[in-house]
Amino acid sequence: MKSCNYKAGPGWKEQLRHSLSGKVAVLGVGNELKGDDGVGPQVVRQLRESTQAKPFDVGVAPENWVSPVARWKPDTVLVVDAVELGAQPGAIQLVDTRDVSSGGASSHALSLCVWFRLLQQRTKARMILLGVQPGQTQFATGMGHAVQAAVEEIVEFLGELLGDKAMSSKM
Repeated sequence: MKSCNYKAGPGWKEQLRHSLSGKVAVLGVGNELKGDDGVGPQVVRQLRESTQAKPFDVGVAPENWVSPVARWKPDTVLVVDAVELGAQPGAIQLVDTRDVSSGGASSHALSLCVWFRLLQQRTKARMILLGVQPGQTQFATGMGHAVQAAVEEIVEFLGELLGDKAMSSKM
């Protein structure tokens, strides 16, 4: 789980509506064995059949996916992950990737700050982080109801937005 400052402003849905363009890769980051930390992989798994975007379940070692994502040549990379937003569990917020700290509470082998920089350098894509506030991230706990509801909301929205044939013609 990452601790980040986040940008308040228009809702995340409206921001994504204006931010996602071209070939979109959706990367799910997290550990499904640690409760709400599995939010990213859960979103990606449910998106696999409902969108024109390319889903990547990068799990707890996103650094292993830099080359496969770069080979796909996305214009936009949307990363979904559990992020400490200082909000209620299940809150959803776009996070400026420059606000991801270079150390601290990451559950991933390579810090997400370094990973974001590396991925952006290799893809030249626009990087977007969609964070979900976790409630429980202990080992061997299930996903909480509020975070599961956030997963469903994200999947429904992205399915509508990225499944749109007008969007796919830009890809």
